[in-house]
Amino acid sequence: MLRQILNNLHPGINKDPQSVPAISISATNGQAIIQNNVLQLTGPSSAQYNLRSYTLGSLVQAINSQSGFSATLIQVSTLSAAVLIDGIYSLPMNIPMFTSFLWQLLKPVALAMVDAFGAENQALLEMILNTSDGSWLDSFGEFFDITRLDGEPDQLYAIRIFDLSLAPRVNNLAIEQVLLDLGYNATVSDDASLYTFDVNVTLPNSPPQGFVYSLSQLDNIVSLLQAAGTIANIILSGTLTDGISLSDTISVTLNTTPWTWGNFTWGEFTW
Repeated sequence: MLRQILNNLHPGINKDPQSVPAISISATNGQAIIQNNVLQLTGPSSAQYNLRSYTLGSLVQAINSQSGFSATLIQVSTLSAAVLIDGIYSLPMNIPMFTSFLWQLLKPVALAMVDAFGAENQALLEMILNTSDGSWLDSFGEFFDITRLDGEPDQLYAIRIFDLSLAPRVNNLAIEQVLLDLGYNATVSDDASLYTFDVNVTLPNSPPQGFVYSLSQLDNIVSLLQAAGTIANIILSGTLTDGISLSDTISVTLNTTPWTWGNFTWGEFTW
């Protein structure tokens, strides 16, 4: 970014960085590559440093802790390491820094512009449901009247927002697909009655994102997808990662009251 700013200045302005050695880096068959405020070392080992996070002094200390490299401070230790000039340097080499007042003036401007462009790109990502996160994703959920469940990770919450607000519903395949999107294999079948149907849900051994939906939460998800006036029988099966097995004969109806077996509370998935 700094180079782009300098290239757009009037040709009569002196753009020379007035470089002087800043630090010395030594290594056998190594390289130091500085680009976009990042120093990358290659050779005996490899390392990468964000120059904006270091002073010259702390950068030298960090390099000296890297196997196969040694560094010596030449300039004032408290200077920001961002003063180092971009380039590809074969080691050993004295890495230069700029001292030009023009460069000192424009470097912070360039860094601010880089941050601004990064924020703009992030803002664009937050405007799309499947790339939005955190409070931005919560705003999507608020718009569609679908609130985040306690502890629900962004990825699953985004899937639930889309499936409950935009995806097809009110048929067996739609219910199965929504549960599959959330990490649960499910089979939906009609009962003899016109008003009830079974939802056979297999709990995953390793729940996506480490999050397990409770029975009541699964009930609520199905209730938003089913046709009005129908009743769903949720049948659970599978083994959770802690070894507790759920019987494939346990059946509950929609909006049932949780009950306790041993130390396990059905409907809450807590024990």
